[in-house]
Amino acid sequence: MAVLDHVYQKAREHLIPLSVHFDLTYRCHQRCIHCYIPEAWRRGEGPGPELTTHQIKNILDQLADAGTFFLTFSGGEIFLREDFFEILCYARDLNFSISLMTSGTCGIQ
Repeated sequence: MAVLDHVYQKAREHLIPLSVHFDLTYRCHQRCIHCYIPEAWRRGEGPGPELTTHQIKNILDQLADAGTFFLTFSGGEIFLREDFFEILCYARDLNFSISLMTSGTCGIQ
């Protein structure tokens, strides 16, 4: 059995969420045809307020404790969160393997 297959088998047996897709925001300035987020949500008229930085860090702590390895940050446009880099650094300090899904059109400086 390959090492990765063994890891996946153990994760299934112990209900470890190895990979998590985390939508940090629904806000977005694009109108991509393939987007699954309703237009009203992209305008900020979503199902409720965004999670706070503290709430997100708490969730990241729980994921790390649960054994999560792969973490994808997505949304809407993740760079519209003013605290995005704080969240990213926090997740990196928890040793997640991180992927970002972004349109890359926010003019980040």
